[in-house]
This record gives sequence, structure tokens and C-alpha cells, in this order.
Amino acid sequence: MPQYLLDTDSIKYVFQAHPIMKRRIVSMRVGTMAISAITYGLLMQELDVSQGDTRKQLQRQIDGFLARVEVLAWDQAAADIYSKMAEVKLSWVQKLVASHALSLGAVLVTDDKLFKKVRNLRIENWII
Repeated sequence: MPQYLLDTDSIKYVFQAHPIMKRRIVSMRVGTMAISAITYGLLMQELDVSQGDTRKQLQRQIDGFLARVEVLAWDQAAADIYSKMAEVKLSWVQKLVASHALSLGAVLVTDDKLFKKVRNLRIENWII
């Protein structure tokens, strides 16, 4: 199992070639990082609405990124945790990602401070 689950906002920094994020990603061993199938779906949605050169560039970025990280299925264990998060003040997508990280025992890599509302969720911000 991967140690780190990267959230969509972290991937945004990778694609923007943020120097600290890029250095951190490159320094990690393959297999230690992953993304949720939920996050993958959001990336594919962004690609779907992109056009022309922007779409081509985003496709190259996604392909290069996915060569270093695994896409993990959102499963029953994540669903069981999600079902207990009704009172957490996050969007349903944020809850899906948080429950996935919790089910894996992984650290969620994110710049989104709202995830601090989730009890027992370990968070790291790789851009600071």
C-alpha cells in the first residue's frame, strides 16, 4: 500500500511545476504515492473539457504523472468510512477522498486546510 495519497490540489502544483512539489515528487520512490480513483476522475473531467493545445499539454502532464503514481480503486472499506462522515463539513468529493486515505492508512497530501476537520486523517502539505 502507498504511504501517500495525493489530492487534486497537490497534483495541480505538480502540473504547474511548483519547485518544492516537483522536488518532493521526484525524490519519492515509485510505489509510495498514489491517487484515488476519485481524483483520477476529476483529472479526466478536466481533460474532457480542455481543448486544443491546452488539452494536449494536460494529457502529457497526466500521462507523465501516472507513470509515477498508482490509481487506487475506491472500495468498500472507503465506503464504510465515508458512511460515518455525514457530520463533517466538507464537500462530498472531499469526503470521498478523505475516506479513501483513511481506509488506506495513508497520509493525504493536500494544500486544502478544510481536510483538518476530519478526525484521524493525517495530512501533509508538500508546497511549504
